[in-house]
Amino acid sequence: MAIYTSLTGLSAASTDLSVISNNIANVGSNGFKKSRAAFGDLIGASALSDPRRTTGIGVLSKGLSQNFSQGSIQGTGNSLDLAITGNGLFITESPEGARAYTRNGAFALDPDRFVVDGNGARLQVFPTAPDGTPLASGALSLVPLRIPDLAGSPQPTSTVSATVVLPSASPVIAGAFDPLDPASYSAKASTTVIGADGSSSPATIFYRRLTTPTIADPTSRWELRLTVNGIEVPASGGGAAELTFDTNGVLTAGGSIAFQPAGAPAITIDHSGTAQRADLFSVTRLAQDGAAPGALDSLTIELDGLVRAGYTDGVFRVLGRVALAQFPNPAALKPLGDARWSATASAGAAAIGQPGERGAGSLTAGAIERSNVELTEELVSLIVAQRAFQANAKAIETDQAMTSAIVNLR
Repeated sequence: MAIYTSLTGLSAASTDLSVISNNIANVGSNGFKKSRAAFGDLIGASALSDPRRTTGIGVLSKGLSQNFSQGSIQGTGNSLDLAITGNGLFITESPEGARAYTRNGAFALDPDRFVVDGNGARLQVFPTAPDGTPLASGALSLVPLRIPDLAGSPQPTSTVSATVVLPSASPVIAGAFDPLDPASYSAKASTTVIGADGSSSPATIFYRRLTTPTIADPTSRWELRLTVNGIEVPASGGGAAELTFDTNGVLTAGGSIAFQPAGAPAITIDHSGTAQRADLFSVTRLAQDGAAPGALDSLTIELDGLVRAGYTDGVFRVLGRVALAQFPNPAALKPLGDARWSATASAGAAAIGQPGERGAGSLTAGAIERSNVELTEELVSLIVAQRAFQANAKAIETDQAMTSAIVNLR
């Protein structure tokens, strides 16, 4: 009966409407690839049927085909956003080892500083030598891309160079020393020292006048104290740390004194050039030789996928080269959502290489590939699918009218 033929047409038109609606809904989805419903006619005939009397019995949905044409590229300014101009797909892998392929290059850093997509899957790269030469190739050599926030090893402070002028008119300070009481010391100078773990700590050098010149002893002596993180550090050997000046204000003893923090390397304070003069207290030079690891300062991803990170200590590190995958039949990949696909037997074996190889395409950093849906084209297809649905519904209505007319014959 014609009603059953038209029912297949209604089903096909409904499927077409669903596919078109999904395309329209994802017009703003990054890396989305539009789909098209494919249909074929049904023939109700056997080997002995007369071809001249064979009629169709409807339409059959043959599945969906994905269109992997290039979408437009939109700049974002985010150095971790990547867009492919070509046929390649980014390779991602979940922490559990599930691999997927995507055109959505909106990447970010997770708490462990791995570069991940919106689903937490890690972007895969080829490991490289410092000059960018790949150390391995193939699917089994891929590693997740990680952006360290620090580079290099810390260099703990071993020497603080302090050149100061101590006032010859300063009075002798009596009583106990208290770093929180300005009356218990004559002057102070502050700096920062680096620990063995690379951490920075505030350090303060305190100066206390102990003696003034006399006929019996024409020298001047100053006590030297050091605090790190507000905690006093004893001088090595446990003795008092002192600076001694002659009658001309020239430093004669205490030019280099070591202090021993608990559980840390010793810190030597070098007072070369320090003098005592009829002047106000001043600091001419205060420097330390420690260095913290360099902090991440810049990140660049080049057209060929090479990832370079620059650090504040001037060190540049190559972190890997982005890998891209290509399939003989990408339309047969299994959609996972969020512009992600998984491999299937029908799609063929993945060819994995670096950008620029065998048509994989080049990378554009700071940009994202938009959906390849053409809204005008989809709206026209929507109208056609709607008319097909209405026509099949009308055919069913007509068939019902004809059946009613026959039944009501008298």
